[in-house]
Amino acid sequence: MKSNSANSGNTPDLRPKAEKILKKRKGESSDLPTEDLLRLVHELEVHQIELELQNEELIQARAGMEAALNQYSNLYDFSPAGYITLTQAGKIHEANLAATRFLGIERTLLLQKRLINFVKPESLPVFNDFFKQLVESQGEISCELALGSQEGNPFWVQLEATCFEGGEYSRVTLMDINERKEAERNIRQRVKELQLLYDNGLALSQLLNPQQIAEKITELLENRMDWHHIVVRIFDAEKNGFKVLSVRHASLAGDQAGADLIELLNKSISKPKDGLSGRAFVTSRVLRSGQLEQEQGYIASFPGMHSGLYVPIRIDNNSIGVISVESHEPNAFSEDDERLVSTLANQAAVAFENASLFEAAQKELEERKRIELLLAEEKEQLTYRVAERTANLNKSNFDLALALRAKDEFLASMSHELRTPLASILGLSESLQLNTYGELSPRQTKAIVTIEESGSHLLELINDILDLSKLNAGMFEVSLTPSVVEQICQSSLHLTKGMSEKRKQHVTFTCPDTTITIHADARRMKQAFVNLLSNAIKFTPVGGDLGLDVQLDEIKQQVKITVWDKGIGIQPDQMPKLFKPFTQIDASLSREYAGTGLGLSLVKDIVELHNGEIQLNSIFGEGSQFSITLPVLASKTIHTQELNS
Repeated sequence: MKSNSANSGNTPDLRPKAEKILKKRKGESSDLPTEDLLRLVHELEVHQIELELQNEELIQARAGMEAALNQYSNLYDFSPAGYITLTQAGKIHEANLAATRFLGIERTLLLQKRLINFVKPESLPVFNDFFKQLVESQGEISCELALGSQEGNPFWVQLEATCFEGGEYSRVTLMDINERKEAERNIRQRVKELQLLYDNGLALSQLLNPQQIAEKITELLENRMDWHHIVVRIFDAEKNGFKVLSVRHASLAGDQAGADLIELLNKSISKPKDGLSGRAFVTSRVLRSGQLEQEQGYIASFPGMHSGLYVPIRIDNNSIGVISVESHEPNAFSEDDERLVSTLANQAAVAFENASLFEAAQKELEERKRIELLLAEEKEQLTYRVAERTANLNKSNFDLALALRAKDEFLASMSHELRTPLASILGLSESLQLNTYGELSPRQTKAIVTIEESGSHLLELINDILDLSKLNAGMFEVSLTPSVVEQICQSSLHLTKGMSEKRKQHVTFTCPDTTITIHADARRMKQAFVNLLSNAIKFTPVGGDLGLDVQLDEIKQQVKITVWDKGIGIQPDQMPKLFKPFTQIDASLSREYAGTGLGLSLVKDIVELHNGEIQLNSIFGEGSQFSITLPVLASKTIHTQELNS
């Protein structure tokens, strides 16, 4: 019995547990009739308990297996990827729910079907090559192909499979790449569209007639979208209204629209604010609607329209026209359609502008030709007149030159005659101030000083007029001899020292230590510097600063002599007047600062007679700099001297 019970148990280690449980059930005080009976009963009870324990373990194992199976089923059936077990004959042995969804058939109907039956015709070559590699190669292979019925849309998947390698089955994974393929298709479509737009842009750029441009646009749109009619309108500023340039109608596709249809459209939408076309024109914004019957202000050019796309043609954000497309179908136009028409509108705007410029250029050329003909006729008439007038002008110019020369000779002669009595007046005034004819009272002395100052001023004016007259008459001469620049400058400063001391001004003089020699008429150059210094003193306030600087350029062999001041300065628009004779920069200044306006004109002429040049730099309210540049013979080292300190 013992051996039988031991053999009946699949797991011998259960017996001790069974005996222990039986002992607990019977207790210590069991009273059995015989020893054999007790042993038999004991064996049976232990065996029963062993069976119970085995059953419990089996139940737990089954539950674990069911849980694992459920987990596997969830992972297998509800995975986003499709899984197929494929036989060497190409039949489907197993498939999860994702695979059935990809293939579009129930799982019960899918098993034992050949996978090639679900491949779209265009992908059959790819699948055949894939399956051949699956049978003959090793490792893992993959491909992309389209699945679906003959009538349905293709469903793109990527197949990844483990080769048979002598086995009975191959595991195949199907990954959904439909969105990627759709994106690639859209990209190819966009590239094709851009190429089309590029070609259209080139075509439009070669057109110079507005109607031909509009017809090209409607021709391009004709096969691009679901439309009922396409209209290109341009704004006519003279009539303040729209003008239809081109129309495409569904019933007349590919043909030029008739005059009646164009007249109908011109009447229905004629003003810039009419309908949705007018709204797009006025706002310069694209308008797309899938429910035209609900749009406020919509004007139905044709009955039964539900969708509309209205795109303004703009140049520099200003609308010049509108492209209108309408359809029977609701929501017929997409964002891609809007983008396409907007791009066409931009190309059309450039083409229309080029056409407008070309038309304007043609009109201008015609006008030019007309004017050229008139000018040619006028030229023939003027030739004789010019010849006649030239002869008269030559005679007049000769007479005028004689008159000017006579005037200059007269002024020179009169200036000389005026200087003689004026010299006597100045001499007598000086003698009276020296008390040569007796003592004078303070009032008499003051009057004599006034006479001398007025006479000196008058003498300066006469000298300036005399010099200017000589210049104009060609009688002004300079005697060029080697002259030292520093000596000329010192003499000029000495002559104006009294004027600057009277106004308590600070005058500085800067000059290189080395002797600088120039070919010059020292007296005339001194006259020029005195004129410039006098102006600086006159236009610098009492107690102000001015000076004379000498700078040497050894490389260019030039000396630059600058008279500067920190006076009232000169406004930029007044500078061109400075070097003209008898001219002052401001009438108000002529009242405040005495002068005839001859000084700077004489300075300029004197400098030019010395092969030099004069330049002016001035900041209004801060001061002026008059710089004279002359060729030199010698140079070096700078020293600075302050005068009137």
